[in-house]
Amino acid sequence: MLDLIGSLVHYRVLFGHAPVGDGELEQAVQALVNGIAVDYPALLAHSRQVSGSAGLHQMHS
Repeated sequence: MLDLIGSLVHYRVLFGHAPVGDGELEQAVQALVNGIAVDYPALLAHSRQVSGSAGLHQMHS
């Protein structure tokens, strides 16, 4: 888990000058959670049910 978080931070340090879109942030969070969660599809389904959202970017709109 620490390697996953560290790799995201390292990537941003190397490429911090590049713009980051909502889709890229969502993919990074999905990769992180997918690496941590035992049953990622069940976690994602539960999250969508609780929030009533089809995606992470819609929760922030």
